[in-house]
Amino acid sequence: MMKEIIQVDDQYYIQAASCLADDRVRVLKQGETFAVFDCRGDVQPLGRGEQGVFHQGTRFLSRLELLVGDKRPLLLSSTVNERNELLTVDLTNPDLLDLDGRKIARGTLHLFRSRFLWRDVCYERLRLVNYGSEPCRLQLCLGFAADFADIFEVRGMQRSRRGRLEHPRVERDVVELGYCGLDGVQRRARLLFSPLPVQLEQDRALWQLDLPSQCATSFYLTLCCRTGESPVQTTGFEAAFDGSLKQLEQYRQSPCRVHTSKGHLNEWINRSLDDLHMLLTETDQGLYPYAGV
Repeated sequence: MMKEIIQVDDQYYIQAASCLADDRVRVLKQGETFAVFDCRGDVQPLGRGEQGVFHQGTRFLSRLELLVGDKRPLLLSSTVNERNELLTVDLTNPDLLDLDGRKIARGTLHLFRSRFLWRDVCYERLRLVNYGSEPCRLQLCLGFAADFADIFEVRGMQRSRRGRLEHPRVERDVVELGYCGLDGVQRRARLLFSPLPVQLEQDRALWQLDLPSQCATSFYLTLCCRTGESPVQTTGFEAAFDGSLKQLEQYRQSPCRVHTSKGHLNEWINRSLDDLHMLLTETDQGLYPYAGV
């Protein structure tokens, strides 16, 4: 990240091509969960430090960084679609060397990240394509951390006491990060990885892949946010996305419809309704729009 910042005497400058030059965050929300990402789809301790995946007022993921080799990929584009349920990020590689020492020219690889929230879970699919004329052997690294900060802490409130971070639990394809709050409630961030990493530690997952020319491969990250003893059900990426779309369509079947003869006005009204639908959360008293996201 620091390579994107240039120091001249006592002045610091951000490269124009750097993601840091685009300080707009990308926001997703569904139910009691919302997420704030940078333009690459990562979570970085930058700006006001508000990035992360939050659930029921607690940050369950405070760091997420994708590396190809030992470098961050270059941003091509990123957006949250107009219906607010899907973040998509297009990336490519900088100049780098593969594991055999062969040069991979900038722009040879295309990385496509797609991510959404559904029922207390953050789903991500990363698709990697080799457009080069030669095969390549690569290392892919995903770093992560969870500080379980209260949302008011993130906004700047100072706490005299905090709960207890638990020792991370690492299995073959799962890392579980835990925290016991002062309220006695157990909170757990459970990260599942597919395919199986060659190395999995408490703060990173590593893959080594042989990618033939003109071929593609996909990786999946599933983050489950669990509070107390409430179970969290997960499913595959496609099935979960279908479920989120069906719920969105139910929200959109409102008996109140507004249509005018002006196309731009219709787009403005529809976008406003989509923004309102994103904020809706099911409570014991019915649907309620959560502000502040």
